[in-house]
Amino acid sequence: LPAGEENNTLLRLEGEKAAPWRVRDSSDLNQEERDGEESEAHASKKQKVFLSKPNDVNADCFFLLVQGKEFVEVLPISGWLNFDRMVPAKGQAPTAEDAEHQ
Repeated sequence: LPAGEENNTLLRLEGEKAAPWRVRDSSDLNQEERDGEESEAHASKKQKVFLSKPNDVNADCFFLLVQGKEFVEVLPISGWLNFDRMVPAKGQAPTAEDAEHQ
């Protein structure tokens, strides 16, 4: 979502309908900014956990580039699988094993 539009429910819902496969959203950017402020000395990339599900795209494997005003994403897409981000319950850190069981 554009800066200043984080609480615009209508815009958020339209975006979810148009691009339900997105891996990142503006809340990720805000969280990364807060994390960066808290510990710039310990800068590291966050690990994201993905769930896979069948896909009907006729392609071996490719990557989708999504570019916004304040972010750029590269999303893995396969002819056989989609990789969806697993969103954990608040306060829980997801693991790859947790993703497999859901």
